[in-house]
Amino acid sequence: MGTKRPDLVLRNKSAKQREAVAASHKKGRTDAYKKIARALVGNTNGKLNKGRKCTDEQKKKMSLAHVGLMADEKHPGWKGGEAGYQAIHQWIRRRKAKPTSCELCGVFSTRLQLSSKDHKYTRNLDEYQYICAKCHKTYDIQNGLVHVSGEDHWLHGKHHTDGTKNKIRKTMKERGIRPTVLPSKEQCMKNLSKANKKIIL
Repeated sequence: MGTKRPDLVLRNKSAKQREAVAASHKKGRTDAYKKIARALVGNTNGKLNKGRKCTDEQKKKMSLAHVGLMADEKHPGWKGGEAGYQAIHQWIRRRKAKPTSCELCGVFSTRLQLSSKDHKYTRNLDEYQYICAKCHKTYDIQNGLVHVSGEDHWLHGKHHTDGTKNKIRKTMKERGIRPTVLPSKEQCMKNLSKANKKIIL
């Protein structure tokens, strides 16, 4: 059998007995608090440190003591070379100073982009450069780092199927969008001939 519930035990006792139990509980709690207080004597953590003001020298010491504790490899979430695109770019931005002008064309710009020279995305600062958007695009195309769409693109020459066109028409009709229908070549010629006749008349 399990232990009896304390509320049921106290229910069968007299008022005097209940007061005695409450007093013993209170005394037990007080003794426990005193033990905890004695154990925390000299401890500078927790509530005992509340309201205490540190000097500038102490603040400087504490700040220096925390420098590098969670940096790079020491951080539990460090992934090294397996980090993603955004994570590596943020890591580079924190360590590589941003210039005021493009490193390729020299044009002043406040919106320079961080570009990888070989798209290997390592943590080597020398493999990155701050360049303007125009130079970034030109550099990547000239060095074959990006795929330029054209005849070799997988969507080149492909058109919507009749089923897809019907779905698009239905969606536009439901949303109240009027599709722009370009006139055919024959219709254009008819309109042109009508306009010419009006001019002649």
